[in-house]
Amino acid sequence: MRRSQRAHGDKDKSAAPDAITALAIHLLSRWRRHKFRRMLALNRRGVVVIADRYPQAEAPGFYFDGPGLAASDAGTAFVRWLAARERRLYEDMARYVPALLIRLNVDAGTAHARKPDHKFAMLRDKVRVIPTLAFNGARIVDLDGNAPYAEVLRAALAAVREIQRPSADFAAPG
Repeated sequence: MRRSQRAHGDKDKSAAPDAITALAIHLLSRWRRHKFRRMLALNRRGVVVIADRYPQAEAPGFYFDGPGLAASDAGTAFVRWLAARERRLYEDMARYVPALLIRLNVDAGTAHARKPDHKFAMLRDKVRVIPTLAFNGARIVDLDGNAPYAEVLRAALAAVREIQRPSADFAAPG
């Protein structure tokens, strides 16, 4: 918990994590890749998978479902090595383009009201960055998360129905 708070703390984000924190972040990314591979296996068997997050390699950072370690000249050689390996994990996952990505856009104030335990600055960064992500050319439906729930749900279901087909699957990389 302390390491997580330190990693997400108010200090300069460009500061490199220590080796133990970097290893923990890297192991979490490897766990994510494991779950991602299970999702792909289900999809290959014909299961339509709906996830609340999708990995991306465009923007590193804890809040953006991308690499948590930024490969830079800062930090030890071990931390830079872990960062490079983690980056490759996310680049590999991001090569698989989802059939549909539904992005709920909200302002930072609304996000903070819904998640008061999250730091406002973190939510402000997330609200600024997430709309810029292209998810490797995925079909993205942007919805207004400030709209009434029933309206958002109706629009999301309509988007899903529009792309549904017998073998809705991920585009293989390459």
